[in-house]
Amino acid sequence: MYLSGPSSHRCSAEGAEIPPVVIKCVESYRVAYTKYPDLEPEVPMLIVALAAAAVHFCLSEWATGSLHMVEFRGDKARPEYCNNMELLQKIQ
Repeated sequence: MYLSGPSSHRCSAEGAEIPPVVIKCVESYRVAYTKYPDLEPEVPMLIVALAAAAVHFCLSEWATGSLHMVEFRGDKARPEYCNNMELLQKIQ
């Protein structure tokens, strides 16, 4: 899966794309919230950490000033995801 590849979904910003894995996480959250509307609407830390890691990964594809597509794999995104989770746990 490529974060900037054709399987991603376009959003309003020119050239910006939402990785499918992030879309699946957000959709699962939306389904859960719809099923239990009395709960306080709080996005789980893991979704925030994953979304932030995906954004970081997308930005790194532009690190040289030109797009250099890189395959989005767990071993590449995991360090940033773990850093995000640690930060979120500290500020929770």
